[in-house]
Amino acid sequence: MIELCVIVLRGVQYAAAAVALGVPAFLLYSPAVDGLGLTWPRRAVLAAASVLLIAAPAAFVAQTAMMAGSLEAALNVDALAAVLGLPLGAAIVARGAGAALLILVLVMSMPGRTRWLAAALLAAFVNATFAWTGHAGATGDLLHLASDIVHLLAASIWIGALAAFAGLLFLGPRTDGALAQALAGFARVGTLAVALLVATGLVNGLALVGLGNIPSLGETPYGRVLIAKLILFVAMLALAGANRFRLTPAFVLAGEGKTEAPLRALRVSIGAEFAAGLVLLVLVAILGTLPPPVGL
Repeated sequence: MIELCVIVLRGVQYAAAAVALGVPAFLLYSPAVDGLGLTWPRRAVLAAASVLLIAAPAAFVAQTAMMAGSLEAALNVDALAAVLGLPLGAAIVARGAGAALLILVLVMSMPGRTRWLAAALLAAFVNATFAWTGHAGATGDLLHLASDIVHLLAASIWIGALAAFAGLLFLGPRTDGALAQALAGFARVGTLAVALLVATGLVNGLALVGLGNIPSLGETPYGRVLIAKLILFVAMLALAGANRFRLTPAFVLAGEGKTEAPLRALRVSIGAEFAAGLVLLVLVAILGTLPPPVGL
């Protein structure tokens, strides 16, 4: 039961952190969208930061309970203090503090792009803290830790952008020009994110799986979940490829009054890609509770 709570809280935090980073970044590289005066991006990021502010202390208690062996033991002051003294505990506290500062930035009065830049930087910090609460933080390997941070940032920018696209496509209001600019901007940013995910994924895989364990990867719980994650990642790549090379050109080339069909196709494809990304985050949360092959 405690392990399930840890997984759920991790998954919720991953999703909230992705929205908190991906949406501000999306508005920074899509100024035409920011110029529409939309209200839902600020509400979405504020909701994500609020979820993080609540989930972080809950995750701290759940993590302490898993390490102490019971919820009763986790509520002991000495047990909480012991976990706080670990990099894992300090990272969770830093995550909550980062979320609180993010909320402050969102409620303060400041120019739009300044707000989004500050929000993106704070959200990047929040995302980076997950590296210390996963396997990378436990290894103490600086290369692995740095690789995991980049991996987390790239994943959140990708999945968070999909959340922003979903808002733009389903909530609006929008213009065809702003949407076209956003699609073009994300084509560049998304390509970089995928390249970073592949490169850092290889580094992390070698650190946690090892070349010698690849043939028997499917024989361990960690390996089976990792394989499922990789299959889902490939499916997301296929959807992203369809969006970039087929659906986006069809939308851009459609004449005025003829964008309804391309828009419908984009809604279906981006919605499916976003849903796959959320499931992938659940798998990542599960992986964090399983011993990797190198540690077996």
